[in-house]
Amino acid sequence: MSEPFKRIIGGAVYGLAIILSLVWWPYAFVPLTAFAIIWMLGEFYSVSMGDALKPERILAITAAVLCFVLLYAHLAYGFPVRFMLVAAIPLIACLAMPVFRRDAGSYDRFAFIFVGLVWVALPLVLSPCLVFKEGEFDGWLLMDFFIIIWVADVGAYALGTAFGQKPTSRKLAPAISPKKSWWGFWSALGFGTAASVLLSYLGWLQVPMVHAAVLGLILSAAAVLGDLCESVWKRHFGVKDSGTLIPGHGGLMDRMDSSLIAMPLAASYLAIFSLI
Repeated sequence: MSEPFKRIIGGAVYGLAIILSLVWWPYAFVPLTAFAIIWMLGEFYSVSMGDALKPERILAITAAVLCFVLLYAHLAYGFPVRFMLVAAIPLIACLAMPVFRRDAGSYDRFAFIFVGLVWVALPLVLSPCLVFKEGEFDGWLLMDFFIIIWVADVGAYALGTAFGQKPTSRKLAPAISPKKSWWGFWSALGFGTAASVLLSYLGWLQVPMVHAAVLGLILSAAAVLGDLCESVWKRHFGVKDSGTLIPGHGGLMDRMDSSLIAMPLAASYLAIFSLI
């Protein structure tokens, strides 16, 4: 199977999984998101820490999944929010684990446990806050986020490849990602903003047009930043991909990297203006 065909199939399956969980069959949202948390944290820890601190990693992943499930249960079924404190138990156990280790040689990698929780897990853990509207599941806002990010990525790739790879083209961050150009960055902003405004016009994104334009800019710029953040991480550890889950694309983090910073920033903007 050719590499371009692998990319098309892998991207299609990834996109259909998101559409399934947010629009077609909301019952898939919890298992698919829980899987994403587990798998992405696994990728992050494997690259950052190798085989070190496996019990601590399991406890951290358990805490993240518990927090996500209990937050969903609170929003969906009115489950008392105080029970989210249960997620602190494996987290505290994770903190305590190094105390009982005879060998402290791997302690310098312990910080990656919490970097993964904040950078990789937290946006997904809090995602239930974006999929409930007046007590009912409504995945369209989060779906809109993904559509805007995907359109921005496509625009950045298309025009960045066409015009940003010339010898005279200025690179966005040559020390981090040599192929990314300013052509790609401005294209991402233009395409993403246009997509956001169009979604607002169609009524899919239920925010005023002005806010839709700003939201498009935030999501597009943050998506580029998220991609660069993962590029720094991979370059530091000398890996090309975070994993091999999605043929032609690499790991799940390689597909979600643009969203990990974009979703929290976009949600914060909407919350500031009481739009969610």
